[in-house]
Amino acid sequence: MTGAPHLEAVPSVCDRLPIIRFAGEMVALIKSARAAARRLWFGMRSRMFVALVLTALVTLTTAALTLLAPLKSALNNDSRRIGEGR
Repeated sequence: MTGAPHLEAVPSVCDRLPIIRFAGEMVALIKSARAAARRLWFGMRSRMFVALVLTALVTLTTAALTLLAPLKSALNNDSRRIGEGR
């Protein structure tokens, strides 16, 4: 060791270059992943899938709400009949 030992412990720019290159590659990878996710989400398949799921959800909800009142009425009538001993 010569002179100032604290200066020898500091890495030079050349020593940091692989880290900077790795960070740049990570940023590029993240940007490409975001672009791929954007393409996937806004692609035709995903929009068709979302439309199909929403259509099925609306259809099943409408059917359930439409059939719920008559079913409840029928169950009440049946429970009264059972209670009366018929």
